[in-house]
Amino acid sequence: MKIRKETAADIEAVFEINRSAFPTEEEAQLVNRLRETASPLISLVAEGEQEIIGHILFTSCDPGF
Repeated sequence: MKIRKETAADIEAVFEINRSAFPTEEEAQLVNRLRETASPLISLVAEGEQEIIGHILFTSCDPGF
């Protein structure tokens, strides 16, 4: 397994991972919105066998968000 920074080419795969990990698609959509609006501090993917198998996104916590 390799951990690396997320790239634009990973966004679709990350969406699918998040969609399958949660009971609704809303959580996957939230990750996309956070990526676009919350200025992520870091976004990493876990890659195994040349496919994305995990994702983590860190953003700052802004009460006004």
